[in-house]
Amino acid sequence: MTKTHSSYHSIVFSEGSRFQDVLIVLLASALLGVVSQVAIHLWWPVPITLQSAMVVFLGLTLGSKRATAAVVAYLIEGALGVPVFAGGTSGFVYLIGPSGGYLFGFLPGAFLAGFLMERGMARNFIMTFITAILSSCMIFLIGVFHLELMIGWEKAYEIGVAPFLLLEPIKLLIASFAATFCWKKN
Repeated sequence: MTKTHSSYHSIVFSEGSRFQDVLIVLLASALLGVVSQVAIHLWWPVPITLQSAMVVFLGLTLGSKRATAAVVAYLIEGALGVPVFAGGTSGFVYLIGPSGGYLFGFLPGAFLAGFLMERGMARNFIMTFITAILSSCMIFLIGVFHLELMIGWEKAYEIGVAPFLLLEPIKLLIASFAATFCWKKN
């Protein structure tokens, strides 16, 4: 999974074997599950977590294939009943519930972050931060549209986007800073 035809490549465990790639994916999925336990439920149904920032960070550091595979593993684990979703929740019902759109948004969010980094957005902090913002927007876009189907647009924006407008960029700044050290030009 580490071989790409791009202008930049991740130096996080680069040049690994298939076994090493699988191990990285499983460890990244486990890390996402652990980080998901940090959840603040100030309102229902979308808690404040570190999940979305961690998903973007995985894309920013591991690249598109490994980050997306880690998110797939995470979603499968949660669907099968492993308590990896926010606050220790799990189950297929959670995937189709109010937060389900955000969870499914993790897939394109992780892929987009890795893809853009591989294609040259890794060249400096500003470009990395732009990549993080775009990837996070992908997650929130899918999440809020799914939530909107359940509670209407105004309420979905009020509880599924607005509370995160200040906090999410701060988390992404930190993730972007850390990720700038994980790439080098081919």
